Amino acid sequence: MSDRTVRDIVRQAQRVLAHGTPELAVARDLYAELTALTGNCQDELRAADAEYDGQLFRDIEDCGAVAKGTIKSRLSPQWARKREAEDVLALNERMVKTLDRLVFSMGMELKHAP
Repeated sequence: MSDRTVRDIVRQAQRVLAHGTPELAVARDLYAELTALTGNCQDELRAADAEYDGQLFRDIEDCGAVAKGTIKSRLSPQWARKREAEDVLALNERMVKTLDRLVFSMGMELKHAP
């Protein structure tokens, strides 16, 4: 299996759509692949949330104040991982919705073509 990340796969789908409307088979493949990755994105976000929550708790304890601890924790790699996971999940969901509409409309065009 390749070493592509979920983010790499979503970026590849973005590039395909940026170059114009793909063929129906390509759009269906991308739709299926990104839909299947939604669970992976959610799993990564849960793991990143848990890791960040631990960091936040430690930083609040170290600083003795919630506001200072929160600011400190938002400078951590755990915060960056959580943000990236949120961004990838949101982008993946938007791409799935876009591809869903694209595949539907392309299918309708084929159905009603002379």
